[in-house]
Amino acid sequence: MATGDRRAKLQQKIADLQAKLEALETPTSLDSKSEGIPELIEKLNEVIKLHKVTAPEVIEVLLKAKRTGLTLVKKA
Repeated sequence: MATGDRRAKLQQKIADLQAKLEALETPTSLDSKSEGIPELIEKLNEVIKLHKVTAPEVIEVLLKAKRTGLTLVKKA
């Protein structure tokens, strides 16, 4: 009987993990009102105005920093 209970628990865990995996695989759509996006847009606009650069230049620097593992630090 204990083996049957253990099997049922394992099958339940597998089903739960499969449901979580499916939830992660479904694409989510982001829009300008998604969580954190308004703040991101605000900060991006600040950087563009402060440094007189274009948005693609800022994004290129961010992507390069991410690829190379660099940490960007705000200058005082």
